[in-house]
Amino acid sequence: HAFESRLGAMARTQDLLVRAPKGSVDMSEILRLELQAHGGREGGNFNLDGPAIALPQDAVQAFAMAVHELTTNAVKHGAFASHEGRVEIRWTLEAGEEGATLVMFRWRERCPIIISPSRTGYGTSVLEAAFRHTLKGSSRLTLHPDGAEFSAEFQV
Repeated sequence: HAFESRLGAMARTQDLLVRAPKGSVDMSEILRLELQAHGGREGGNFNLDGPAIALPQDAVQAFAMAVHELTTNAVKHGAFASHEGRVEIRWTLEAGEEGATLVMFRWRERCPIIISPSRTGYGTSVLEAAFRHTLKGSSRLTLHPDGAEFSAEFQV
């Protein structure tokens, strides 16, 4: 089932790219599409807050796969595993070194209980690879008593 789910995420992303002008896709569109594919309701169990950011074609697939893994984890272990759970996603732009623009991305899940996985899975590897290698950034996962927070920074 995990393979089919990832394949579906890739297909949704390819559809976005085919319809995208100049091959770039707005970050919020990727987030909305993936969250809604897993039953998310904007303004209900998730909120998005950030400026429009057109991700270049080479970053779109990596970002979309990372969002897919975060959403899947929310369904299995976090905010989407309970009716009370919520995901708040925020991002800002900051000036980086040598004129680079950095995206500061934060995915915060709030829920009654986080089910800690017994092992580090393939999805965690996908997240780390997406942000470290493909997007040339960094990421961090922090567990809180009322949920989990994934934060990342990467260049656009």
